[in-house]
Amino acid sequence: MSSAHTGRTPRSYSAREINIHFKDIAVPSDHQYRDAASREVATFFGWPFAKEDHSGTEQAEPNDGPSKQISLISRMTIFQRGAQPMYPPDIYTRSDPDVLHRNLGRQIPVYKQLEYPNSRYFRFTGYVKLVAIERIEANSDALKRFIGQKVKAGGLANERTREQWEEIFGTAWTKLSTRPVTNNELGDPMTSMEDVYGTLMADNFLEETNPNLIDFS
Repeated sequence: MSSAHTGRTPRSYSAREINIHFKDIAVPSDHQYRDAASREVATFFGWPFAKEDHSGTEQAEPNDGPSKQISLISRMTIFQRGAQPMYPPDIYTRSDPDVLHRNLGRQIPVYKQLEYPNSRYFRFTGYVKLVAIERIEANSDALKRFIGQKVKAGGLANERTREQWEEIFGTAWTKLSTRPVTNNELGDPMTSMEDVYGTLMADNFLEETNPNLIDFS
């Protein structure tokens, strides 16, 4: 089947291909600790604390797990259809805020879903630095503005039950601010790194994170 029918372009990858190469796991939302072993897509992925988990053995199906196991965010995913209408620079997410706080100051690669109808492929768009974090309270005006933009951009269906809307508005979200990294020469991890974990953990690439520092801009 041609790329015209699959919505695939050169140097674009399926979620599964990226997962196997990175050998990472999805960062669950702080309210989603249910079993999700086969989940291949998420806004953030990361690596557990134990280094022995990155021995280079390919995982046929990367496993999800409690976010308290995740030490380092490995990458960020931007989905199409208005999923993140404030990006760049801001990401609104319900990914576990403890994981996000642990990674302030980090530089991470970004993969964006191709702008083809129903495309299941992603391309590398560069690196960003996670520079600031803010809690968006449930039912706040800031959350209502974001959800309104998300619906308008097509990233959230307007046809929802009352219970579904209450779940969306009744939960605190996190706004994570990013900044493009223009001086990074590492390139696309899918093509330039055999050991993604080892490369992105290098001292000359990732900064030490001060857990008490909120704004790294």
